[in-house]
Amino acid sequence: MKIFFSMSILFIVLISGCNKENDPLTPPDEHFKPVSWLFNDINNNTLLVIKDDKILPSWDGLSRDTLFNLPFNSTQFIRIVFLDKGNNILSPPSDMGYQLRWEIEDSTKVIITWGNDKYSFNILSKNIGQTKFQLFVLHSGHKDATTPFITIWIK
Repeated sequence: MKIFFSMSILFIVLISGCNKENDPLTPPDEHFKPVSWLFNDINNNTLLVIKDDKILPSWDGLSRDTLFNLPFNSTQFIRIVFLDKGNNILSPPSDMGYQLRWEIEDSTKVIITWGNDKYSFNILSKNIGQTKFQLFVLHSGHKDATTPFITIWIK
């Protein structure tokens, strides 16, 4: 009976996953939780800002877009810069267990391809219309950090 009880507890601990706040298997410092995501272009201009899971209409005293407007049949390069609570640049995880990924609502409108490093990508517009996408940082198969869905208009 004691063996069964011990095995049951071990099984519950192992399947609980590391996306829980009180995960006993993964120390909290291994979770990547940026406060802000800056979407910068090739010239390091900030195009879009997400802070505390909200797309901001202004940043550093300047108005910002709350969506992406892309001309038909064009490409937009994006490099993600992460910030902490104090708006200091937060180095993205370099461990192979962390990966930037995305989900596109309508892949007939845009394609997203990798950029020149682990935290950059290209948005290629394919068809006129609108879609949304979401970015997330995967850590060992689960989402450590996610953005809200971001609208893209192709004109």
